[in-house]
Amino acid sequence: MEEDVQLSPVFLVERFLPGLDEAALRALGERLEAAGAELRARRVEVRWLGTLALPEEETTFCRFAAGSCEEVRLANELAGAPFERIARALAVER
Repeated sequence: MEEDVQLSPVFLVERFLPGLDEAALRALGERLEAAGAELRARRVEVRWLGTLALPEEETTFCRFAAGSCEEVRLANELAGAPFERIARALAVER
């Protein structure tokens, strides 16, 4: 049913992380959460929504809610999280 499907604008951040493991993923999430909280305290509305990891490819895709790519870039830089690209995307969810 169409009514059950929700479309939400998000930003997708792609990054390559050599040596990717569970500890590194947890640390990344903690840094991104803290960076978002710090920026929101400065009235920059950016929030890390979660990460999908492909450990065998040493790649992650992180989702953010924000007003712009620039806000997402700021959050990632503040978190010390290098990235390959940031793109606007649509999350399709039930």
